[in-house]
Formats: sequence, C-alpha cells, structure tokens
Amino acid sequence: MAAETFTWVVRVGDAGAIKLRSRGAQFGDGYRQLVGDGINGKSSSWPITIIEPMDAMQPITDFLDRHGGYVPFQWTPPYGAAALFTCAGYTPKRTAGSLITLTATFEQYFGVASNG
Repeated sequence: MAAETFTWVVRVGDAGAIKLRSRGAQFGDGYRQLVGDGINGKSSSWPITIIEPMDAMQPITDFLDRHGGYVPFQWTPPYGAAALFTCAGYTPKRTAGSLITLTATFEQYFGVASNG
C-alpha cells in the first residue's frame, strides 16, 4: 500500500541536518581509508513548525498519531524531491487565542512503506 502524503504547509526550522555515512579504517602508519556506507548513505532530518487554529490542527495531529512514529509518510523537504519520513513525536503549545504551535522533527526513512 502506498504511503500517505503529508500535505500541510510547515515552517522549516533554521536548519535541516544532512548526514553522510562512511566507514573507515585507520592503520598504524597513519594511513586512513574511507568508503561510503551502504546504498542510502545520505539521510536528512528537518525540524518543522506549524501554527494553526485549534480546529485546523486536529487533522494534523490525527495524521501524525495514525502513523505512530514508525509508519512512514511521504513529504517534500524545502529542497529536493519527495521522500519517506517518520515523526517520532511532536510538541503542541497553545499560543495567542485559539492558535496552536506544533513543533516536530521529520526523519528520513529508508525501507518499505506500508500503512501499519
């Protein structure tokens, strides 16, 4: 089954984090050798913020709850192509009036997408 798509507009935090994985060996004579680690050696995570009225926030938290922190969803980061992400948790905070500020981090996911 295809992954659901996260379609809400988010404010992306000051900086995403791009990780590049490698493996290496250090030898006694100072020589060091590095190679890429795996076929998915580049991954990203993005801190996001959403500010919405309470009634508009409910479908967003329902979406995140439905995915439970382990079911991947499709999302397009600020630059680059759509990819699979997970969200292990979120922090809602009531601000002015009926506005809710939700913060979370989307972590790139590599694996099979399924809806539970």
